[in-house]
Amino acid sequence: MKVIYRREKYLSALNDKRIQSLYHDSLTHHLWIGTFSHGIYIYNKPQKELIADKAVHQAVPVRSITSVGTDRIWAGVDGAGIYEYNRFTGERETEYSHNATGYKYLKANTIYHILDNKNSIWVCTHTAGVFVYNKNRLVSTTYHHIENNSQSLANNHVNCLLEDDRNRLWIGTNQGISRYDQTDGQWRHFFQNDQKDNAVILSLCQDKEGNVWAGGYASDVINIDRNDRIHIIDLPKKEGSKPTKNYIYAITQDQEGNIWLGGIINELMRYNPTTHKVDYYPIKGINQLLTYGKDTLFVASTKGVIIFNIQTEKGDYLPSEKKRRVCNLLLKASVFPLPPHSNFGLEQKEKEYSVIS
Repeated sequence: MKVIYRREKYLSALNDKRIQSLYHDSLTHHLWIGTFSHGIYIYNKPQKELIADKAVHQAVPVRSITSVGTDRIWAGVDGAGIYEYNRFTGERETEYSHNATGYKYLKANTIYHILDNKNSIWVCTHTAGVFVYNKNRLVSTTYHHIENNSQSLANNHVNCLLEDDRNRLWIGTNQGISRYDQTDGQWRHFFQNDQKDNAVILSLCQDKEGNVWAGGYASDVINIDRNDRIHIIDLPKKEGSKPTKNYIYAITQDQEGNIWLGGIINELMRYNPTTHKVDYYPIKGINQLLTYGKDTLFVASTKGVIIFNIQTEKGDYLPSEKKRRVCNLLLKASVFPLPPHSNFGLEQKEKEYSVIS
């Protein structure tokens, strides 16, 4: 299958940027975009403008962006700590880092993932375990690996976090998965001493049935069901392709129940858990996948922000210079928000594509 995809005019400034993270704020309809080495951008849909905060310290990767409480946005920067923004104005207000003092002090600046968990904010680092901030008291707790103690984090190199529907925290590390039950304070570990290259976990996702999906660096695609039974998913390879390991940096589920997987090396994949069918799409260099509505999949890629239409199986439409009118139609019906079954407001006869090889 040959996918033809183009990029929206108002995001064209990102076409040569490596996109590391995305966060869609449903309250303000802003799309926050973290890059690998060019700072943070905010796409303000109501104003139709792309705002840049390029002053991210030393041009380091922005690995995680999320809303915190009702009025803040936190951006986790690998090498510079946490930048706190005003959710409504987009202005940077403060920083949390190894150089700060008081409750803004971090033991490490290597922030990989941030999760807002009701009264707490979970922050995972790549060198010093997990920090948990209490919103009410502005104090933090640290979870880290304690040697020969199974009731601790498996490894201090933490890549991703997931809160499941039972309020348990799944933590992807460089030595498997650690799960923390907030109710009884107990830890359980998966793949901690694994011999099948499943140790480095980079992505986690819970599906509608409560199963947890995990992927990582040169790993299998893993499904852990509600009874903690582990299933290794055997993904059928693309016809004519050579056997390769999976490098799964991102996992998400769409409204139809399909599991989408992507990574830096592998192509974008759609896996149907019922039929076990896999569809491959020639989009690589993927750092994050974010579903929106029934039709839309945001792709944070090394070639910019790609907006993939799940129903038509076509990528983001960037009109050619001769089709400004199509661009205006696209923008009017853009992705903030999209109505159900949306095709971006474009009739088939108005579609004119330019191939990106």
